[in-house]
Amino acid sequence: MMAEHRGLLDHGVAGIDPRPDSYERVLRRVRRRRLRRRAGVGLLAGAVFAGAAVGLWVGFLSSPPRPAHRGAVRPQVTARALLSQGVAGGVAVGQGSVWVPERTVLARLDPVTLRITATVRLPGAPDNSRRVAVGAGAVWVSGVDRLLRVDPATDRVTFSFPMGPVSSLAFGQGAVWVFHGGPPFGLIRINPATDATRSYQLSTTLAKWFGLAAGLGSVWTTTTGGDTCQSTGCLVRLDPDSGAVRSTVESVTGEVALGGGSVWVSMASEVDRVDPATGRIAARVRLPGNLHELGPVAASADYVWTAAGSELAVLDARTDRLVRAPFGAGAAPFAISAQGSTAWVAGEDGVVVRVQLVPCHGSTCRITPSPPPIPAGGPVTAAISEVHMATASVGWATAEVGGGTLTILHTTDGGSTWTDVGPVRGRDYYEVFPFFLGPSDAWFGTASGHLVTIDRTADGGRSWQRSSFRTALPGGPVFFLNAHDGWFLAGGDNGAMDTEPLEVWRTADGGAHWSRISVSSTSPEPPSTPGPLSYGCDKGGIVFTTPEVGFVNVSCGYRADLLYITRDGGVSWLGEALPGISCQQGCGASLPEFVTPRMGFEAAGPESGGDVLFVTHDGGATWSRHSQLPVPIGLPDFVDPLHGFVWARGRLYTTADGGRTWTATRPGVDLSNAVLDFVDARVGFAAVQGARYVLRTTDGGHSWHRVSAVLAP
Repeated sequence: MMAEHRGLLDHGVAGIDPRPDSYERVLRRVRRRRLRRRAGVGLLAGAVFAGAAVGLWVGFLSSPPRPAHRGAVRPQVTARALLSQGVAGGVAVGQGSVWVPERTVLARLDPVTLRITATVRLPGAPDNSRRVAVGAGAVWVSGVDRLLRVDPATDRVTFSFPMGPVSSLAFGQGAVWVFHGGPPFGLIRINPATDATRSYQLSTTLAKWFGLAAGLGSVWTTTTGGDTCQSTGCLVRLDPDSGAVRSTVESVTGEVALGGGSVWVSMASEVDRVDPATGRIAARVRLPGNLHELGPVAASADYVWTAAGSELAVLDARTDRLVRAPFGAGAAPFAISAQGSTAWVAGEDGVVVRVQLVPCHGSTCRITPSPPPIPAGGPVTAAISEVHMATASVGWATAEVGGGTLTILHTTDGGSTWTDVGPVRGRDYYEVFPFFLGPSDAWFGTASGHLVTIDRTADGGRSWQRSSFRTALPGGPVFFLNAHDGWFLAGGDNGAMDTEPLEVWRTADGGAHWSRISVSSTSPEPPSTPGPLSYGCDKGGIVFTTPEVGFVNVSCGYRADLLYITRDGGVSWLGEALPGISCQQGCGASLPEFVTPRMGFEAAGPESGGDVLFVTHDGGATWSRHSQLPVPIGLPDFVDPLHGFVWARGRLYTTADGGRTWTATRPGVDLSNAVLDFVDARVGFAAVQGARYVLRTTDGGHSWHRVSAVLAP
């Protein structure tokens, strides 16, 4: 059971699970080529946000944990590990180990060296968004349709609780707590001594829920919308025995952690401390930068750790101040667990790091270089995140090399060897998402404050040119119709709470010069006549079929206009509803994919049902309902008017008649954590997240073979 006073909290550990949409943000791409997209299609509430899982207990190690330093400190990365399957869930610390779930296994690591000491095979289907918590002498891991209990004494699964998808998991107040989306939205309590379960219904109407923590005599979560919170957002305090709402704190929404006798809520751009005794906000700590996405948070008795974009921020819980400016730990924080002055951070690319706060010596408080994630020796490989092949032999990839540095790769031999052609080093995220066009042309960009720099190549990466401009909204997708005509959707990675202001930028010379042609309006509603994009609802990507006609897709909790269309090159836009979709509880739409200038596909659907495939034969002027997709899978990868591919629920679905019918096969490989890119009806590639290889098929996906992602010397 979680202790409720500071003495026991000095021995506690907080394990924070990430948003399940973190993986969807990688999978959804502009025209199948976007990196790190923000939202999925269909089931918006379940796929856009997730909660946090917090576990605090006594006796983490045989000796008491190291106390937090009282003087000036600096963060130091003391260990790093690279997991073979890539992180597929959270991170928790307890029972003398660090626990990180992957798609099919639970990795057990030494808490100091991060060397893998055991691997626990997890039964059931592979899962890309497992949650993990530690408590009652066990490790608790979620699966697609179950919750698993692992005995740390034997490293074996000892019990399986059947249940639906788990969006949040926590341990505290002597129980295991499981949150599942809806509607209805519910909380499940599991007694670890008797395995008895009890369910509580939290809301019957549409809402978004963030975070889950148990302790300080209550269960804590945050929400916006629905019948539980009538304001823009609330911290909700639940009775652990009855599940009833004890109280709410308005204007507080985000991921949740407990530490130092306080409730900590990470709200993207700030961290709030709530006093559980008074139910009031005791402090608000602003984070530097223009931050819009909720990130993980973990707390100990002395320090609070949270994501600040792709960096890590540390707060002193005693002073409510930042210890240091946010810093890069070599892994963009995907999940965090903390104890005392130490944090364990899991990144999306399979990197796990241990960060220790160490005392400063005099005036020297510099962060020293972190250790490499893998030992040197053997062929140098890259962890490929996304692949785009122009032909069966020539193509591009985005990949992590050299301990977490993101770069651009190019291949001319079907992925057997890759040449690192990226001109930028020291980044773990591209604010302007990479876009590849054919075998030779590519664009991507970075941002520093409001200054955006876009790099472009027209010769396969042998040389790059650069252009810069200033914008209030520096991140987002870029799209090029050809080597000359391109658009940048500035702000297209900053959507939150059904709002997303945008700017549209245009180039007609391949990116050498850019001009702003449209700024979103101040109205949340789409214009009834052509005008600027509204700031309401989350936008997706941008695609054009001619220099004049283009589209932006929408995911929204309250209206049915799922596409914006422009007919003047992006200056003015008009909202467009897709036929036959009811959006009483929110809808989401994919970015249209055009296989010819006139024919394209679109997947959309309400949160309460599956995805519908739409087709256009007139360049998007009109859309017709084509077929019901077999499962809620978003938009498949179409390579021509007839052939499409998508992986869902352990099967590869293929169509040879334009999506009217689908055939499911089990090809003998797990593609659930992969980005598919087919060149034609037979040749395709799959980039498995965090893996140092790509998978290749030459028979339409029936069989796959592994090709190591070797970097050319």
